Amino acid sequence: MALAIILIVLWILMVICLGGSLPSQPPNPPKAAGLKEYLDTHKHKGFKPAPRYYESGDYLTYFFKEDRCLSTEINEFLTIYRSIIDSSLVGFKLNNISLIIPQLELEKN
Repeated sequence: MALAIILIVLWILMVICLGGSLPSQPPNPPKAAGLKEYLDTHKHKGFKPAPRYYESGDYLTYFFKEDRCLSTEINEFLTIYRSIIDSSLVGFKLNNISLIIPQLELEKN
């Protein structure tokens, strides 16, 4: 539970640092027929640690290391990602953001 609180506080700080907004999910790539063309015209720009909010699934992810990882579901709200190399924390996923935000705003007041 303490880890969940720490991660939520980190998330709040990221939102504040980003000026109160989160980047939305990237555009959907085309189906398999146009995948090669899509990949040719949309070059990978390198890893950039940044939170991402996916409105369609109502969840937020944040990866701060580009390691291959394994997921561990802590509870219905929190999943953490650990490196397969050294088990260090590389990211997390917060589910049901629309339920969490009102509770955070109540605690803030």
